[in-house]
Amino acid sequence: MKKSKIRDNRVGMKFYRYNANKELEVIRIKRVYSKDKVVVFNDNEPITHTRVMKLDQILNDWTSLVPDATISFNIVKDTKNNNDVMIYAVLVDDMKDGNILPYVVCRTNVVNPVSSGKLFGNTVCRENSIQGRDGYRNAITVKSYIKSCIVHMYMTDTPFRIIELIPNNNIHNLNAIIAEFVKKYDASYFLPHSNFNHILNYTGFWTMLDYAWKIENLPIIINDSSIDILTKFIEDKRTSYIKDLEVINYDKDIDLTKLSSDYMLVRDLEGVIYLATFFKDSSRKYTENIDNCLKPNEIESILGK
Repeated sequence: MKKSKIRDNRVGMKFYRYNANKELEVIRIKRVYSKDKVVVFNDNEPITHTRVMKLDQILNDWTSLVPDATISFNIVKDTKNNNDVMIYAVLVDDMKDGNILPYVVCRTNVVNPVSSGKLFGNTVCRENSIQGRDGYRNAITVKSYIKSCIVHMYMTDTPFRIIELIPNNNIHNLNAIIAEFVKKYDASYFLPHSNFNHILNYTGFWTMLDYAWKIENLPIIINDSSIDILTKFIEDKRTSYIKDLEVINYDKDIDLTKLSSDYMLVRDLEGVIYLATFFKDSSRKYTENIDNCLKPNEIESILGK
C-alpha cells in the first residue's frame, strides 16, 4: 500500500495499520478541527461511531491510503455574477501527471440543455462530452469562489458515503443556493424538492466518474437472483457469450493485472462495486440470434469489423 502526503484538507482520507494481532485496521477522517482534534471512524462501521485522535498520532502510527479522486463542492459566482453551485472531481492519477483540470463537472443553476427545458443542472465530462469543448469550458469557468468543501474519494465509495462526509452546514448552504435559483422559475417547471445530490444523480455525475475507472453501472441490486441479468449485461457489452462467471465484492487490494480470466467491474443500484470474472465461450456464436435478420456485411458493420 502506497503512502501519500497529508494535505491541509483531509476529510475522507483513509489510514491503515496492523494491530498487535496482525489484524488490518482502517480508519477514515470525518472532520479536522485542529491538530489536536481530528474526528475519525472505523471504515467498516457507521460514520456516527466516531472518536477523536491527534493528527501526530495518525501520522506516526498509521499509513495513508492514496485516494482515487477529490470531490470539490463549491458555491461560486458565475460570469454574470449570479450565485451557483459547482461540483467537480479531479482524478488523483491526473494530478500525478500534472493535470489539475476536473474530469467531470456539475453546475446546478443552469437549465439542462438536453431536457427541453424541463430540468435544471448539467454535468459534463472532460472526455467524450456530447456538448463539445465549449460545454466543458463553460462548466469550469467561474468569476469567483465563495465557499468550498473537499472530500477525498476512493473508487469503492458509494455516492451516499461521499455525501455523508460533507458537513451539514455545507449541505444546507449548497441546497439554499439551488432553492434561490428555483424560486426564479415556475415551480411546476422543474422537479420538486431538487437538491444537489438529486442533480448529481440525474445528470450522470457519478456514472461519468465511473467511466474514468472503467466501471460499468447496472441499475439492479446484484445478488444470486439477478445473476442472469448480470450475465446478459456482460455478454451484451462484450458481444460474446461467457462461461464460468464468478462474482465477488471488489476492493483495491485485488490486483486485476494478475487475473487469468476476463473481468468487468460493475457498480449496482446500491453503489457497491462487484468484480465479475469470466471466460468467453467461443463454442457459441453470439450473433446467431440476429443472423436471420441481417446480412453478414451488416453484422460486421454493427460489430465494427
